Amino acid sequence: MSRRIERKLAFAVLFSILFSLLIAHSVQVNAEILPSGDYRYTPNYDNQGKIISVNIVDYKNKSAESVSVPSTIDVGGERVPVVSIRYCTFRDATKLRKVTIPETVTELDYGVFYGCTSLTSVNIPKNVKSFGEFCFAYCESLTTLPMNNSIKSIPQNCFYDCKGLTSITIPGNVTEIQEGAFADCVNLASVTLGVPTKNIGQTAFFHCKYKSTVYKGSAADLKKMSISNQNSEILNSRVTLTESPGITGTVLQVRADVNNDNVFDISDATYAQKYLSGIIGDDVIISDLNSDGKVNIKDITRMRKILAKNV
Repeated sequence: MSRRIERKLAFAVLFSILFSLLIAHSVQVNAEILPSGDYRYTPNYDNQGKIISVNIVDYKNKSAESVSVPSTIDVGGERVPVVSIRYCTFRDATKLRKVTIPETVTELDYGVFYGCTSLTSVNIPKNVKSFGEFCFAYCESLTTLPMNNSIKSIPQNCFYDCKGLTSITIPGNVTEIQEGAFADCVNLASVTLGVPTKNIGQTAFFHCKYKSTVYKGSAADLKKMSISNQNSEILNSRVTLTESPGITGTVLQVRADVNNDNVFDISDATYAQKYLSGIIGDDVIISDLNSDGKVNIKDITRMRKILAKNV
């Protein structure tokens, strides 16, 4: 069995375990769950015990093709705002194609649209500040990234197995792409990133058809980005640098080109070693190639190993 197949099987098992734990987490033993038409919700109280907002936690009509989430729900004759959609509310609504979310909502929680295989359109209002893990997992009909300019982090497995994604642009406000965020998006071939994206977690693009990266920054900016282990998809993709148009190669080659001669070879390892030893005093940027959060001699060892394997 190849290492790639072993990684895929291990990832699938881990994904299954994590999602099982997620479902267990969503069972709120002491929560008050109340009905309102096709929805069920939990109330949020102020210090005086008054209901001031609600969280939608379930939607009963799994055969619906289009849904407009209400901005308010009647609670005892008073309309109160819907502020959150939680815990797999629309999970496995396989006929659902379009969802309209009101401006009152600030959070889309764990697995909200998990398994909505026909979903093609969902608006993300500007007030939505966060997605939960698995939020759009298995939404295989999505062809564009449902995002806004308020979300800072794309959480673990958020867009897992979204087969309809072929090319995406990560909004400029996103600083972090967490572990497995786009794993198994098997048709995803091109990604555009910006300088604000500082961290990419393990297996973020695992098993994608990833071929090209457009980076809206310079080579120096790219070298400062933290890219965790097991990200061969992005590291081996050809990169276009909008602020360093004369530099070519893969993401890995650009990050490892310490002496900035547009060639990644043994001279870069030598140059980096001289810099770390204090022999060269120039302003040199060395990437954290072994993803341990530090830049030191171990990164030079990593460079030599990459060169030896001709990666």
